[in-house]
Amino acid sequence: FISKPFREDDLLLAIDKHLKRPEEAKAGAAGTAPLQAADFAQVPEKELEKIYQWIQEGSASELAVWLTTQPWLAEKTASAVQALLNAYRFEILEEIVDGARTGHFDET
Repeated sequence: FISKPFREDDLLLAIDKHLKRPEEAKAGAAGTAPLQAADFAQVPEKELEKIYQWIQEGSASELAVWLTTQPWLAEKTASAVQALLNAYRFEILEEIVDGARTGHFDET
């Protein structure tokens, strides 16, 4: 279901959601390791809350900027997040970051 007015991001997300299996989406681009909540273990709680809010709002640009300002974030994690952003897979990012926020590192 997509509500009106239609947003391009919502349409692309819906199409992409139906074309990919969840395990393929989590893997991101070819050659990228699956992203897990544990990859965000070192991210401070305040930052996780900001990330989670941006994901819920569909603010890919805010998250992309944040990624470039985090030199301590593992390159594989940043690459996997960017691949999911590029594929408009906000629901997967939401699941992963929520797992990190709540301390459920083994489920995603």
